[in-house]
Amino acid sequence: MHPNKQPLNKMLETVIEEAFVSEGFSQINAPNDIMYHLEEMKKEIYISQTIYNKDQNFTRILDWHLEKISIIENLTSSDPRFEWKEIQNEMDRLFKVDPELTGYNIQFDFKGTEPPNRALIKVNLFNKK
Repeated sequence: MHPNKQPLNKMLETVIEEAFVSEGFSQINAPNDIMYHLEEMKKEIYISQTIYNKDQNFTRILDWHLEKISIIENLTSSDPRFEWKEIQNEMDRLFKVDPELTGYNIQFDFKGTEPPNRALIKVNLFNKK
């Protein structure tokens, strides 16, 4: 192990730990909260880069962490799931047109094949207590 690695890792650990503690990360409730805390964490890292700017190894480690934070920001701000809200809005619209509806028949294809090979998913909300 390089003699400077342990102190660099310890310094980074201390910086990140202080950022977590000072920002109350246990209080994260929503993506906006996560984005706020990531921004705060980046500020702390930028401050550390300024303070330890002569230590190139430490600066590279901090750069790596900034890249990882950027990835987390991108994952947090994008919705990787299907647009369920569109289906819910269409269901609401159709129910307003016909309040006597008792259910919906949704065909969801994620791959085009002839003939389609679909599974049947039945959800009975009327039996739930």
